[in-house]
Amino acid sequence: MKFRLLLIATLTSLAWPVLAQTPKDDDEPSESPGSIGLDPGQPEYGGEAGPMPGSEKPAPGMATAPPPDVGNHFEIHGYLRAPLRVGVGKKTDGTSGTELHAPPHIPDGSFTDWRYLDSLPGPWSELFFNYGGARAKGTISIAGYNQTLAGYRELQSQLGINQAFITLNFPGAFGRYGDLSLVAGSFSNRYGAAGKSDAGMYETYLFGRTKAVGETLTARLDVTRAVGILVEHGIGAKLDVMPFDTLNPRPGYLPFPGPVPQGSTFLHHVHLGIELAKVLRITGHYLTSWTPDDNPAPGTTSKPGRMTVWGAEAKLKGGVAGDGYLGFSQVRAKDILPLADAIEVLHSSGGSQFKNNYFGRFDPRTSMTPPDDTGAVNSLLFQYSLSVGKLVRYPVRFNGNGPDLTVTLFGMFNAVDSEHFSHKMLKYGTEVMYSPLEVLAVGARGDLVQPNLANSNESFSVLSPKLVLRTSFLAHERVTLQYSHYWNGSAAYAAFPYNRLPQADKNALMLSASMWW
Repeated sequence: MKFRLLLIATLTSLAWPVLAQTPKDDDEPSESPGSIGLDPGQPEYGGEAGPMPGSEKPAPGMATAPPPDVGNHFEIHGYLRAPLRVGVGKKTDGTSGTELHAPPHIPDGSFTDWRYLDSLPGPWSELFFNYGGARAKGTISIAGYNQTLAGYRELQSQLGINQAFITLNFPGAFGRYGDLSLVAGSFSNRYGAAGKSDAGMYETYLFGRTKAVGETLTARLDVTRAVGILVEHGIGAKLDVMPFDTLNPRPGYLPFPGPVPQGSTFLHHVHLGIELAKVLRITGHYLTSWTPDDNPAPGTTSKPGRMTVWGAEAKLKGGVAGDGYLGFSQVRAKDILPLADAIEVLHSSGGSQFKNNYFGRFDPRTSMTPPDDTGAVNSLLFQYSLSVGKLVRYPVRFNGNGPDLTVTLFGMFNAVDSEHFSHKMLKYGTEVMYSPLEVLAVGARGDLVQPNLANSNESFSVLSPKLVLRTSFLAHERVTLQYSHYWNGSAAYAAFPYNRLPQADKNALMLSASMWW
């Protein structure tokens, strides 16, 4: 930790002589530094939410401060997704024949499972209410991952007031050389997002999404017009952790705290990036979360736990060259079962879920759970999207408002090292989308998922042709009709809560409505 802080201080000190010789031009507009990750005020949505890849429309809620003369004003940003998802598979009573399942019993059906693909995402709604101006803004969000009318009143899915924070912008805090911003309150930073302005095709974060109350301070220092340095630092803690009751079974409508009581959980993170011509950003990340395990079960000894994530990424917003992402992270875990979810990383929120995904989950067929809650996970995440429309029109600029063909390649590799459950994991895929008309796009996505490279029986593959309806090429709304066929290995069981079934569904249909604003 001391070495990383020394490195950041050294790089910053080396940059100051250059900064002193290269002031910003007086007529160059000052930008809000925003966030090194996704902006906290941007709704959480999958890569299918906005315009087709290749569009240059900004994501909703991005940190674009209004002109100073606008004054305080009120804004609402949001996102909704309401999917009808139906699976076709074996009868659950064990008799011959097939039946319909809603939701489908598929291997990638759970957001907190490493096998999740975000190809058949579930319901999600989120609203951000903002009040303020160019210098100060207050934000409250409400969210839920179920819609009561079409489902039922699932209490843990109704997140209520999800975030509450203020953003303070200090343009010119470093004179002509850069700006400063502070976010304080209860909010989420998101680091390691593979998409251009979202979490990417797998809807997960290589370094982590923070879930804590605290602060994040971001500085942008402009070396030249084309070179910028970004530094970000944050501290935080969980407001509280889930209660744990050893005597009474926890009702299913409340969230599961894990197999042991969670302890007070704290967060610290530091980030350093360099941006070249607003096209390429290279960033180093360090995040750590720890607990003193101060709520142990009666008669047991405390086992303080810690999870540390570090690594680096390169993100390309290359215009005609396409948009790309490549990142490496290492997660080091030590006695993480009592660790609450101050960091959500690689499909895992908190210590218990991370243990399940990488160090071995409970097997309902054998009633066995690998004992490991300590180890390391090295991960590579890749994504690249190319707009053929931009390429063939070059040098004429194309912002997506016209016929286009886009190709997206993506993949993730994880190497797990623990005492009893060391293994390697790999998933990768391709999506091709063609937009011949402003109201219609057609395409297909293919995925191969290998949770354990040493056991092909756990692997599965999916092919998903789709049709998308909207009102224009750059529409904010989509209605997607998709069919998915699965080729499942003999041990590619459905995700929780259907993991006790002998077979997962082989076919699924989805009709999904989504929109952002």
